[in-house]
Amino acid sequence: MTNRAARRAAIPAALKKAKLPETKLELCLAPHLVEEYDSIPESDSLADPHAEKRAGLRKEIEASILTVKLRALGARKYDALTAEHPPRTDVLQDREMGINDLTFKPAILRACMVEPVLDDEGFEMLLDVITSEEWERLLVTAVRLNRYGGQVPFSRGG
Repeated sequence: MTNRAARRAAIPAALKKAKLPETKLELCLAPHLVEEYDSIPESDSLADPHAEKRAGLRKEIEASILTVKLRALGARKYDALTAEHPPRTDVLQDREMGINDLTFKPAILRACMVEPVLDDEGFEMLLDVITSEEWERLLVTAVRLNRYGGQVPFSRGG
């Protein structure tokens, strides 16, 4: 057995099966339709006069949902990405976080986004149509996947 083969054989089975954490988030690209849907009065009668409108809006809303799949980068890639975005010395928040907040945010999201597959133009278009809340949710999720993923949910000691 060669040295390389011996080293590979020594890798624990769990390490061979390891996968980086990932998650999916849904974004509604037509929030105006959600507002319209929510403004339809509820009806207690069996013959709901707004049922058809509600059903039509629901279909439109469902068609506007974009599912975004994010995956952690792995420790080395994450550290390399943070190193590519050093903090601005004149910005307190950057110094406290250890990164350039303005350049790191789109970079971490772009690096973690597995689906949908977007070219640069598509990614910029996405950033132009999502709300600040959705942007923050994506960013928090991307950072959380990289910084806090993989905890064991129970004690192995009993």
